[in-house]
Amino acid sequence: MSNDFLVSVRLTRYLTRWAGESPFTTAIPSTGWHMNYAEADRMVQRLRDAGFAEAHACTVRGLPATPQDIFDAEHARDAQPTQ
Repeated sequence: MSNDFLVSVRLTRYLTRWAGESPFTTAIPSTGWHMNYAEADRMVQRLRDAGFAEAHACTVRGLPATPQDIFDAEHARDAQPTQ
């Protein structure tokens, strides 16, 4: 799966990295931590466990990830030629 997803920690704040127990964020989606959907989902669960109830996976445009976005990312990966 391609790295087409970000994690929104809260509205308009995107995860850039973890340091200790603290997530660092940015308001600029292109500087956020780009990851595949499975990684983003794991980060969302970690954030929610840490009390960040608004955390969610989103597209690189900063919009909440829909089932279609996830399907499209998986399909794009499957369509890549193997080397």
